[in-house]
Amino acid sequence: MTGNMNSEKILELPPHIAEKIAAGEVVTDPASVVKELVENSMDAGASAITVEIGGGGKSLIRVTDNGSGIPAEQVRTAFLRHATSKLRDISDLDRISTLGFRGEALTSIAAVSRLELYTKTAEASAGVVIRIEGGAVISEKPVGTADGTTVIASDIFFNTPARLKFMKSDRVESARVIDAVSRLSLCRADVRFRLINNGAVLFSTQGRGDTAANILTVYGAEIGKTLLPVHAENEDNISIDGYVSAPYTGAGSGRKKHIFFINERSVHSKLIEKALTEAYRETPLIGAVPVAILFLRVPPERLDINIHPAKSEVRFDDEPALTAFITGAVQSAVRSKAALPTVKSSEKRTAAPLEGVGAQSAPFVDIKYLLSTEREKHAAPETNTLMEDAEEIPVIEKERVHKPFDVAALIPMGRIFSTYIISRDDDSFYFADQHAAHERVMYERLMRQYLNCEKLCQQLITPLVIELPHAARATAPEDETAMRAFLADLGYEAEDFGSNACKINAVPAFMSLSEAEDFLTGLIDGLPAGSSPRDKAAAGRVISAACKAAVKSGDKLGDAEIAALFSDLAACENPYACPHGRPVFIRLTKRDIERLFKRR
Repeated sequence: MTGNMNSEKILELPPHIAEKIAAGEVVTDPASVVKELVENSMDAGASAITVEIGGGGKSLIRVTDNGSGIPAEQVRTAFLRHATSKLRDISDLDRISTLGFRGEALTSIAAVSRLELYTKTAEASAGVVIRIEGGAVISEKPVGTADGTTVIASDIFFNTPARLKFMKSDRVESARVIDAVSRLSLCRADVRFRLINNGAVLFSTQGRGDTAANILTVYGAEIGKTLLPVHAENEDNISIDGYVSAPYTGAGSGRKKHIFFINERSVHSKLIEKALTEAYRETPLIGAVPVAILFLRVPPERLDINIHPAKSEVRFDDEPALTAFITGAVQSAVRSKAALPTVKSSEKRTAAPLEGVGAQSAPFVDIKYLLSTEREKHAAPETNTLMEDAEEIPVIEKERVHKPFDVAALIPMGRIFSTYIISRDDDSFYFADQHAAHERVMYERLMRQYLNCEKLCQQLITPLVIELPHAARATAPEDETAMRAFLADLGYEAEDFGSNACKINAVPAFMSLSEAEDFLTGLIDGLPAGSSPRDKAAAGRVISAACKAAVKSGDKLGDAEIAALFSDLAACENPYACPHGRPVFIRLTKRDIERLFKRR
């Protein structure tokens, strides 16, 4: 320490300065004020909460609830630092179940605003109003008011110009408040939420406990078209519910629609993000990240929510197990029958029946892209997983137990364009891309072979001789050794055969001779000069890139070959997409077909 620092006395800060500093831990912007006040309302048992803001929340924040209210004699106590009705003992910190508990929100908000609080309990004949400015009580008196509490905070940061200077524009601050209230309304679908911005009602939820309806009310019907329900629970009293995007929908924008709750508290969680990423592995959304609104419930003693002043981050006691649990729950949704891409008409439904047989304005359905032999045209098919128009909001799927997609139960019905296999089950009709299907089968078999200790191979009576391209001939000796070891892991036995070729004495047992030769040729041709696979990730990329051995579009498959392909596909972990992420199946329900024929 310097001499100057040693010469300064250590003094206790005056209360009005300390309170302003402490306020910065909880009150960072208008949205944080709204969040704290609304959470207090929910903890008070409110069934209806109205939030009104003006000037982005900088000039006005009003939160009104019909909760239990504060007894008159406790109103001043509620504004003391660390005053709370939710903790009595140090052990209570290990089983926190309320949203607010530190007893700092009201104190912090009052320290940096002009605040009025109206409150009344059901038992009281009259309420109380208290006015506080910059942390100092101006007045307190009886008042006639409804049961519950109303907090009005105006001129946020009026007495801390440095913080006020860092406030964003009204539009930006309003957006933050809207996001905060939107999240809270999803957390408690049993509470009626009303949000008013500069006198305009932005949304109003019904409070009937219908989370799906709240999602559509707050975020719009367009998002609802992509969502699949998630549900799982385990023996440790951990459960998860919510909604995520179906694959191939293109829904979502960045991670703004990643909304996570733990025990009804909105949080940021790298753990849940990681689990979500793993769940969508090999089932990517086209051009976007998924929408994910997830509600996790964990016994309070198994997590720590007091590691962040705003309680927006948490720590878990067994993170690997929880990650696996979340991943499995989301995967059961995105790998279900309901998640398969479907076809929808691009035409809007007409309000009245068409008149006249030869009506020139009659809409028609263009589904030729589905039947095209150019696979790129259906790499990002339109989907209609849940609903088509806003008026069909009740159609949003709420069934928490998904129907599994059972490839083994499909009944093949034929093929078209020597590319697409037609099949059906009890309630749907399917097109399957034979090339994508065979790619998936080969990829998973090769990866299993690569990872298993026991390699299944078949010896060749007459060895295969494979010519090496120039890039493969230029490898260093250690790379050649690594390549031979990699091929052995896949079930090939290879040895040098002169300077320009290699001799293959055995191939993987599950491949025909032509498949094994095509695969190996594609593998070697795809390797950059001087490279060789050395780990699982690299091997996966090479195997994926080398699936040229799969049947092609245009190859004519017989009934027995189609049956064998479907049988192999049924044994796959992920029969929904090829290794590159393109769909294997397109599904049409009876409802989809009726729409195409304008019967709905």
